Amino acid sequence: MGTSVPGKYIQGLKEEDGNNAEERKNNIEDSKPKIFKTIVELINNFVNLGHVICFDSYYSYLEVIKHLARRNFGCIGTLNKQRKFLPNIIKNPTGMETGQTIFRRTNNIMTLVYKDKNYVRLFSNVHGRGLENGGRPLALRDYNIWARGVDLSNQMIANYHHDHKSLKWYKILALSFLETSISNAYVLYKSRNPFTAKKHLNFREDLVQELLQEYIDSRNIQLQVQGVERINLNMHHIGKRDQRHCVICSTMSHRKTSVFYCVECDENVCVVGCFYKLHTNLIVYSRNKERNM
Repeated sequence: MGTSVPGKYIQGLKEEDGNNAEERKNNIEDSKPKIFKTIVELINNFVNLGHVICFDSYYSYLEVIKHLARRNFGCIGTLNKQRKFLPNIIKNPTGMETGQTIFRRTNNIMTLVYKDKNYVRLFSNVHGRGLENGGRPLALRDYNIWARGVDLSNQMIANYHHDHKSLKWYKILALSFLETSISNAYVLYKSRNPFTAKKHLNFREDLVQELLQEYIDSRNIQLQVQGVERINLNMHHIGKRDQRHCVICSTMSHRKTSVFYCVECDENVCVVGCFYKLHTNLIVYSRNKERNM
């Protein structure tokens, strides 16, 4: 779960593992759902500052809304119709036409259901029954504007997400934090350079280049000292000749041949994979070729 500020920047991030050691932090009763505790921990530094918090339906509990209202937070979010204490007309509306809205209020908490293509259920403690010219509730309009920070950030991350499966949970967790940090860095870069034409992909490519630059410099120095002609920054060319064993992957037990070869190195290699390894591995083993892989 994360907290965001306008502009897609994720300011607070907490991974909920279900085994939080601080079960009784902030004097919250054990009967409250764990997500309650997570939300309170994220917003502790913003109490009584008049912020508005946007929820999706997963986090919208009545206990959460009441607790945040007592701490001077505005709340707005979508509702799951399975939540307790919702009016029946909000849970299961009947006979509604497209564009129609039904409101219900309890104390300072307003709930509504709006008929679009599907039913949209919202709650808010900062809105009344106001409607736009087209009949859409103002609460729905503001939710779409205010909640888009996390949605757009997630969209940016999803475009380049490292989605490889792993049995080690901490790898997925670490990559999640890394992806969020990169997304935040791009948002800050755009805010400092509002007229830049650099896209998110170009920003990531430049970031990778900067992170690798120190290794590339040290590697080039090492190559100059060793004098390995096989590895250099010049272009190598692929040629075609008689079929021979691949210098990288062909072994006694697993023969692999190729008609392609590197013109400069005069070695036959498989085009996919082995050609790259021939020109990047510092050492190419001629006997124990399994070590080349």
